[in-house]
Amino acid sequence: MHNPNGLRTVCLITPSLLLLMPLSVLAFVLERISQAFLAVHTSRYIYGDLYFNDWGLGDGSARAHVNYGPTGAIIGISIMTLIVSGISACGTWELRRIEGTPRHQRAWSWAVVLANFAITVASIAVLAWYSALQKSEAWSSVDDFSSGRTFTRETWFCQINKFRSDQDDWAAPACGIAQAARYVLIPLALSSALCIVAAWILIQDRGSFSWLRGGRGRYGGFDNLYEMQAQHRPVFPKNGAAVGTVPIGRPAPIH
Repeated sequence: MHNPNGLRTVCLITPSLLLLMPLSVLAFVLERISQAFLAVHTSRYIYGDLYFNDWGLGDGSARAHVNYGPTGAIIGISIMTLIVSGISACGTWELRRIEGTPRHQRAWSWAVVLANFAITVASIAVLAWYSALQKSEAWSSVDDFSSGRTFTRETWFCQINKFRSDQDDWAAPACGIAQAARYVLIPLALSSALCIVAAWILIQDRGSFSWLRGGRGRYGGFDNLYEMQAQHRPVFPKNGAAVGTVPIGRPAPIH
């Protein structure tokens, strides 16, 4: 016969181990692949300027000014998310049973909720900012290439693919990888939100937000820990040594 508590634990730990953690790794890998595309098709020349290899080197028209801000943001989020996924998994495991000191369990609860909330907000904020950059950086013609402006890596790849796809066939997969690195923030935010939901289910078992703020909460079949303690009294046999407890209102067993 299956263990319902074990199945419940698996369901609650799934968002952190099987969603959040793999997605954080995926975001990091996609960013590194995108950077590899740029490294393969560009070279650095005098004064450290970056030039595309097949656009007539050295004449200024091939120079690429890259905005690495979104790249750093996605890499930072992916690393933080990997750490948070571990915190969420450990927190869910610690909270799977109503045992241990309330202070210890509250610390885990706050850590899981706040860490995942931060990841959710950060992912949404970076996605909105990055998407706004892409709209503002769209080229009106191929002449924008030599305008001297700074563009994100995704803009370079996707606009080259738009205006020079017949000459630079590598730009299409590079554009797709760069876009995937941005859009992976959506499932990342949803997964961290699911981790909050999973943690809240466990917090509900203890008395919801009142327990989280320091209240007595609920323990097992009792309304709170104090009631559980009050509902039992020690049982003493004839020799005077306590051998257990019995609920108040029930006769003690005869030894």
